[in-house]
Amino acid sequence: MIFIVKKIRSTSGLARKENEMKVLDIFSWLSAKEISLEQLQQIFMDYKSGIYHKGYTLLSELPNNATENVIACKNVLQAEGKKVAYILKDENIIAPIA
Repeated sequence: MIFIVKKIRSTSGLARKENEMKVLDIFSWLSAKEISLEQLQQIFMDYKSGIYHKGYTLLSELPNNATENVIACKNVLQAEGKKVAYILKDENIIAPIA
């Protein structure tokens, strides 16, 4: 089976620098009008700091409702040696982030 991964929107996983995480890749299924890459990055950074945004969840494990595209993105990012997390809005995956 072959998966075609479409990088919908991306910014150039999680790089660690002396106890600091840095977002390197974001694959977003929402348009920039709905949420910007910067907002997604901020949701991630805030969540890691204990600040939660209503309606958004961050998971470090692959959610049960992951589609083939999400799994393909995860595989590509992990093959590059990156750690992957998932931003969910109202329990729907909106962005794998690495």
